Amino acid sequence: FWLKPDQSPALVLANFPRLISVLLASTPRLMGRLVRLAAFLAAVDGMPNARIPWRGGEVTDIAQCVLDACGQATISEYLTTMRGANVSDDSNDGHMSGNHSNMSGNYSNMSGNHSSVNRSHSNVSGPWDGPRLGRASSLEEAMRRPGVAKLFTCMRNASMDPECREQIRDRECEVALGVMAESFNCTLEDHLDGAMCPAGCTPEALRMLKPCRSAPFRLEAGNGTALQMENETRSLIPRGFRLLARLTRQGSRGKCDCDSDSAVGPDRRQHGIQDGRAFAEELAMAWPACFSNFTEALEESVFDVPELRLCLLESCSSEWRALVGSDGAVDNETLQARALRKIDELSMAATERRDVVEMMRMDPLMAPLMQCLQASEKCSDAARKMKCGVAIRADRRKKGGDFTLQLRRAKEISQCGRGQFSFGAKQGRDPRNLTDAAAQLGKAPENFTAMDSACPFIAADILPLRHCFGAALGGNHSRNNGSLSPPRGEGSGALRELADFINDFGVFDRDAIVAKLPMCSVAVDEAFGFLDDADFKECLDRNCKWSRGNRSSVGKWGMGGGDLSDDLDNLVLSNATGSTVEAVLRNHPRLSLIAGEMGCLDNNTDSQFQQRCRRAKRGFACSIAQRLAKRSGCDFDSAFDRPSETSLRQEGQREGPPPDENAPEGRPGPAGRPTGQAKDSQNLKPLGGGRPGFAFADACPVGCNAAAFSHLKVCNMAPRSALTGRGALLRMGDQMGAEGKECAALESGGERPAIADRTRTAEGDGDGGRSSPPPSGTQPPPTRSPPPSGSTVGSGGGPDGRSGRPPPDGARARQEAREAEEKMDAARANGMDEVRDAFEDLLGRVLPDRDTGRCDVEEYQRQRKEQIAKGLGMAKRALELGSSRLQESGETEACGNKLEAAHELVSGLGSCALEALNGLVDRGFAKERAAFEEGLQRGLPECTDLTGANLSVALMESEESMTMDDTFSQRRPASSTSASTFAGGAVTKAGRGGRPGNRELLRCLMAVAPRRAKVVRCEMALETMRTRFNCDLRANEGLVAAYEDGEVRAFGATKKFEAMCDSVDRVTQALEARQDRKCPCNSNSLKELSECIGVPASEVFEGSCDGNITLDLLESQFPKCDSELQKALRAKRVRSKIKSKLELSVSDTATAMSNDKVKSSCRRAIAKNLQDVDEDMVNILNISAKRRRLSDHGRRLQAGVVVVDYEILLFEESNLTASFVESGIQRIQADELYGDIGFFLEEEAEVDGPLSFSIDGAVASNETTVEVMMDETDNSSTTSAANSTSTAPAGTTKSESIASGSPEPPCLWLPMLAMAILAVRSF
Repeated sequence: FWLKPDQSPALVLANFPRLISVLLASTPRLMGRLVRLAAFLAAVDGMPNARIPWRGGEVTDIAQCVLDACGQATISEYLTTMRGANVSDDSNDGHMSGNHSNMSGNYSNMSGNHSSVNRSHSNVSGPWDGPRLGRASSLEEAMRRPGVAKLFTCMRNASMDPECREQIRDRECEVALGVMAESFNCTLEDHLDGAMCPAGCTPEALRMLKPCRSAPFRLEAGNGTALQMENETRSLIPRGFRLLARLTRQGSRGKCDCDSDSAVGPDRRQHGIQDGRAFAEELAMAWPACFSNFTEALEESVFDVPELRLCLLESCSSEWRALVGSDGAVDNETLQARALRKIDELSMAATERRDVVEMMRMDPLMAPLMQCLQASEKCSDAARKMKCGVAIRADRRKKGGDFTLQLRRAKEISQCGRGQFSFGAKQGRDPRNLTDAAAQLGKAPENFTAMDSACPFIAADILPLRHCFGAALGGNHSRNNGSLSPPRGEGSGALRELADFINDFGVFDRDAIVAKLPMCSVAVDEAFGFLDDADFKECLDRNCKWSRGNRSSVGKWGMGGGDLSDDLDNLVLSNATGSTVEAVLRNHPRLSLIAGEMGCLDNNTDSQFQQRCRRAKRGFACSIAQRLAKRSGCDFDSAFDRPSETSLRQEGQREGPPPDENAPEGRPGPAGRPTGQAKDSQNLKPLGGGRPGFAFADACPVGCNAAAFSHLKVCNMAPRSALTGRGALLRMGDQMGAEGKECAALESGGERPAIADRTRTAEGDGDGGRSSPPPSGTQPPPTRSPPPSGSTVGSGGGPDGRSGRPPPDGARARQEAREAEEKMDAARANGMDEVRDAFEDLLGRVLPDRDTGRCDVEEYQRQRKEQIAKGLGMAKRALELGSSRLQESGETEACGNKLEAAHELVSGLGSCALEALNGLVDRGFAKERAAFEEGLQRGLPECTDLTGANLSVALMESEESMTMDDTFSQRRPASSTSASTFAGGAVTKAGRGGRPGNRELLRCLMAVAPRRAKVVRCEMALETMRTRFNCDLRANEGLVAAYEDGEVRAFGATKKFEAMCDSVDRVTQALEARQDRKCPCNSNSLKELSECIGVPASEVFEGSCDGNITLDLLESQFPKCDSELQKALRAKRVRSKIKSKLELSVSDTATAMSNDKVKSSCRRAIAKNLQDVDEDMVNILNISAKRRRLSDHGRRLQAGVVVVDYEILLFEESNLTASFVESGIQRIQADELYGDIGFFLEEEAEVDGPLSFSIDGAVASNETTVEVMMDETDNSSTTSAANSTSTAPAGTTKSESIASGSPEPPCLWLPMLAMAILAVRSF
């Protein structure tokens, strides 16, 4: 207030006394703070060390405060034990010379924590053979020895400053070095550049060095003390201190050109304590041959994870003690060593069928511990981390390498763009032979550039990570902002290395690996499927823990992902649980527990987490669908040339370095793996991206038909990650839709370049600087110049200029490297590597020259963060398939002109795009599911047959039947006046095995939405043409029929090409080259289109913007078929009519006269009993009641006889004559007619519901009348027939059916045979 310039002088003076009082009241507090600040600055300036004469030299590494607190005798006893008895020029009595005041030294001459010493002292003298700790086997045991225990007790209990108490760690480090030397014969001064690690320097021995990583003399080495230690010759510095300090100053980190950090590699400190992995790498720089031993000894074990340690001591203490023993041992090191020994035993016993985690589940000691952790609400994530750490350790022990170093190498390539590898990343070149690699690369710098660099690992190398996905490594599930170097999370050692690949929820995620390591998309895609998805793993751990258990037990889904994977694989071999996803999730005893109607996967009250789990549940159902597609013959893994699970496991379990060159070949290469059988691609069908192949195959595999793809409908709104990876339709790292190569260069016109040469248009990027100029304002693409002198890495990050690591010795290893490169080349050639290309495009802009020049760090960091966030978002985004129809888009007309729902998917499927679209599109009754569900909800009686699972089964079987010939084997009219079609017969066909089918579906649909039934009949008509007549107006035949004068109409069929990012020019050129002049469909097939008259075209033709279908509209859209359409659908000219009648005995005359089913049944029965007469030629004129002699109006409305007047139409093009038809009418047998009418009425009743009346008999009249409409070509039928009549009593039954006056049949055996057939049918 006092200092504000806008205050008035009067107000300032009025508040002056208040200011004085505040200052006086604050003075004591201010003075106290000043005193503490002075003390702090003094401590920073230097914590004085004592100068202790000892053995002819001086001890300068013990602080004066320790000497003051613990006294001369305690220090003397400690030094005698650790550095030998005091033998000096002044005194040999084993005690310090001089008094305390003389030992304090001149503080004013000291600087830093460890002051330099006066070099005028006498030389160190006297022999010394090392510390005397009684050959202690552990640090804890050594610290209990009499010579040192007193000092440690004093330092822990004395009232010393915190800075002084930190001296404990220096002393612990000295004791640790002593234990190594005395008990294990391992000293750090030995074998600095040796090719082999000393025999005594085992991981057990090197584990003693753990206290040294946080010793103050190392952490403060940057202030010059380390240099003083290194140069001091008279100071009695403990063995190894000088070297440890020098390594600290030297460091093990690399150089990063395109990152804001100047170095890469593990962080040296975490909360003041150096990370064990970084400490191991620093030591390995001096002893490269001991690299793996240092890592195993000093890297924090899985049991060092804080939350796991807490769970072991609290939630699962009894199981933990049962594993490590209950003999009273309490120190953490001992307990962990016992647990690790057990894990190592299981690691060596693991096989290609059961890895170490599965072995743990079977072990009598480890299994209870894992079950306890997994069942605990707060320990489920700790269990995941334990399995992860165990799997990584087991892989190291089994193969003698460390694949996490390969991850480090790839991470530095992506993070830096260009630079020098850190020491650990250099070891990632050859993970199976770290000793030789470390010896060769321990000191030499290794330069790299990310341009064209290959992935340092293959799929088999990273298999242990499947146990790590879903682990929360980003703190308390903290959100990650997508940076290249996110804040380190929980965990340590190898888990801390994985923490760089967390998703937005702080969880280790396979999609984050692809987003941050774009050059490794092939390896990750081959290694992991959706069962390794982070969300799925996390939801499984947290929500399904109560139903986890032995899968042979009822209500248990299994012990882990391996059991689920086995169940999914078994779906390919057997359909015992159903042929649809719905059936599997309803009937499978274990999979239904996960994702069934009451499945556990999304059983959580946290709304945000539940939403993630619901997407994961859909993804799991999508994985089932892809297994069912494989059972149908569509093997996506084969198309992408993914190795089998068995070969990956065999490779993952291979021990030691690769074999020599004469060893037999390993897993088969691409030529030895099964590939999909290809079918010829038709040049008229739309191809996804215009690519005449699918994945790595040359064409769409034979089994990948519409039926196989139809299973994938359940993938609607599933995360895109459910369709990537092992067993999946897509490849990880691929971009499709508008942002992929598939859709590039569509606007250029003319012939499109090959997909490998297209530029991506989404961001205006060039294709890695290879085939297109860079966008304006950017640097030109980098040239592929040789690496500069001094660089040990070529353009690919390896000495051979191709691979990120050189192929080790041995034919198998070289084959692996070759396969990895071939896969990457194949991926890029097939347009499936946009993520990597986007990364290299960025490098081309920020690096003016690949090997020299400054990197635009700010731009690189900004765009890499965007690319990473985009990659993660793409993987987790719900894939909208919907009905996969051409829907409304933006401001276009309501009919739509873009396939919105399936555009992203089908654009990348190459020659399988049309099959996928046909499979994903809902056709026929399946399109009306909402109407059926409405009918069930309203409780309509017409829909009762579809309750429960019957609806899904009926819709599935209906859709399957649309591809079967026997579905379209019988014609039937929609009404008594409409044309009879095979589509009409298909929609009324009964289901298989007594199950509901099209008949029940049509009945329900007519009750709910009668107008939609017309659309279904039209869909069936088009499917009839495709299946029965091989005339698909929505595919090739439609294009041929629609092409005229360089234009293709076909109800917007070209919109499919646009939606699939295929060029319309391509099909236009193909149609022109064919020179087809005829309609590909005959008039018989086109008759089916009578079912479509009046149906909106957009309902059945995707992409159509036309109105209701009419004959004129059909002719305009398919101009080559105008004459055939006229013949099939135009009203025919009638040449003559033959009229007659029949009589029916019915139980209710009024109902029979008004019921359209009677007309339809009579029409069908008459046509059936007349040779060469179709239903379309029969016209029912009228149904009237036959009057009795004693007319009774009331009785006439009940039981009685009705007269059916009908006519047979002879059309102009018909070859039948009137006399032939007349003779046929006169030969109609009443029993046959009665039986047929009854049969057809029963069929109608099954479709539309039961009848309220019955027919008890029929009489056929032989009276005919011929009406000539045109000049007859047959003169014998120009006159009318005699008006002969045939009557029967009112109660005539089928036994009295012979009409009087009818001519004799040509032979007697025909009616007898007919009666026999009727008798058999009646029986």
